[in-house]
Amino acid sequence: MKFIGNDKFTDVTATIVPAKDIKFEDFDFDLHLEADYMGAESSKLVYEGAGKYNGADFTFSGPISMLKLQYGLGKKWNAEMKYDANIFELKEYKFDVSQSDLKVEGADLSDDDKKVLLGMLSDKVE
Repeated sequence: MKFIGNDKFTDVTATIVPAKDIKFEDFDFDLHLEADYMGAESSKLVYEGAGKYNGADFTFSGPISMLKLQYGLGKKWNAEMKYDANIFELKEYKFDVSQSDLKVEGADLSDDDKKVLLGMLSDKVE
């Protein structure tokens, strides 16, 4: 995934992959297909990325404590057809990452900039 940068971050890309101790072909999300919980989650993921910070190349990585997308059945009024349509709506989104677990190489990011970088990653995943 590619991020939209700001005045400090440019050309930032990232990927989410299974943790190092899990083979890609063996990885599965915890999938839920129940009436009150349709979605997927995992605590066995990491993020890896690269980009430019103030023009300098850098890389970053860290664990994802929890990635969760939970949907539920809802209703939405269809004004044109005049009926309640069944829809799936996002009930819960979690992208738990810790600034203290963020590893950056090639650039010296301030704590505020680390927060911005993780925010950009979280926004892009959602």
